[in-house]
Parts: sequence; structure tokens; C-alpha cells
Amino acid sequence: ALKVKTLDGRIFLTGKVDDPEEKLHITKLAWETDGVRSVKNDIKIKEDFNFKQSAKDLLITSQLRTALIFNRQIKATNYQIDTYKKKIFIYGIRV
Repeated sequence: ALKVKTLDGRIFLTGKVDDPEEKLHITKLAWETDGVRSVKNDIKIKEDFNFKQSAKDLLITSQLRTALIFNRQIKATNYQIDTYKKKIFIYGIRV
């Protein structure tokens, strides 16, 4: 089940979904809502925990986030990055 809370143009998403594509779709819908200023996405993928895979995904996310921070042409705070089984998902707005 998903929970959605809104406050002053900010949307907060929590809950669990079956796959990353579903998470991407829900996040996209949230960003497309009129008046939205930010989306905080804490949706998790339903799956058994795999420490080795999670560690690899965390490393990939960290490396990309670091690269974005050091690129002056990108406002890294406008994006949320998730990695799931070595596949990167980037959510956010381009300003």
C-alpha cells in the first residue's frame, strides 16, 4: 500500500511496490502534478533483502551522486537517485 502526503507543494511518497518501473511511474505522476515544488520518494521495492546486491547498488548511487555534485552545470539537489540491481533511476526536475 502506498501513502501520499502533501504539504505546501511538497509531496511525500511512502510504501512498497512490486518493481522499479512502478516506482518510476508513480514518481513521474507526482512530479507532473500542478503546483508541485518537490517530491520526497521513500517507496521501497518488495523483495527479499540481498546484502551483497544492496552494497553494490549503494556504491553505484554514491559514485553518481558525487559526480553530479562536482559538475557545476548540474544542480544535484534537484534529483533523487536510486539504483536497483545495477540499474540507475533518476527522479527530479531540470531547471
